[in-house]
Amino acid sequence: MRTPKERAKHAAYMRAYNAEPEHKIKKAARDKAYHTAHREVAYVANLAWREAHPEAWRGYQERYRERHREAIRERHRLWAAKERQEKTHHVRVRHRQNENIRRTRKTEAGGSFTTSDLERLWATQKGRCPYCGRFLSRASHHIDHRVPVSKGGSSYPSNLCLCCPACNMRKHTKVAVG
Repeated sequence: MRTPKERAKHAAYMRAYNAEPEHKIKKAARDKAYHTAHREVAYVANLAWREAHPEAWRGYQERYRERHREAIRERHRLWAAKERQEKTHHVRVRHRQNENIRRTRKTEAGGSFTTSDLERLWATQKGRCPYCGRFLSRASHHIDHRVPVSKGGSSYPSNLCLCCPACNMRKHTKVAVG
């Protein structure tokens, strides 16, 4: 058994030892390996501590948010921008589908398609307009009926193609050639 003086001396030695760069790296690697191997145990222990000390935990969270305010804002800004972009794209695609479904129902032509059908069309066409051969933008391409709904065409995937807005507007209600 060590005396208090010996314990203090040993603690000072260990602090100095662990402060050296090579030992710091080794200790970090050991700690990471231990944490990885005992992740669930650490999680349960942390959860128990948080439940037992809610005020201390709340204080820790507040101090963390105060110290890392800018980083948190930046993370949230990036996340929000990504969510907005994904939602906008999804809404735009869904709107196009609904418009085609509405017109098809109105003319009683039949047929429907899904987002996966559109992805398959994109892959089949290799992202190119079938009429002019230009590369399409994922954000601004049109879903075209080769045989227009007004001329008896359906909304089955076999009657659809993805084309550039200019070609679709030029084609209007004509039957596609090619």
